[in-house]
Amino acid sequence: MKKLLIANRGEIAIRVTEAAAEMGFYTVAIFSEDDVKSLHVIRADEACPLRGVGTAAYLDGEQIVAVVQQAGCEAIHKLSGFAGISECSRGSKTGYEGVSPSGV
Repeated sequence: MKKLLIANRGEIAIRVTEAAAEMGFYTVAIFSEDDVKSLHVIRADEACPLRGVGTAAYLDGEQIVAVVQQAGCEAIHKLSGFAGISECSRGSKTGYEGVSPSGV
């Protein structure tokens, strides 16, 4: 695995980006329309926009999985606030790292 989509925002995304970079991963951030200038977007190797504003954009699992596939990511890193992704990523060829909906 070389390309990781970080499905978080803010400080969590920054920390994950830094750790992933130290491990040699190419990082991809996602961002809502109102987070375009956020630090997690700047720190990642690549950034992909989401439709929508605020938390709602980050909770759209289908949209995030589509970005993963378009960006050619091999895995997704997320935390519990992004529970929709685990359901949407089932059946895709993308690896998933995070909490299952039942674990939230």
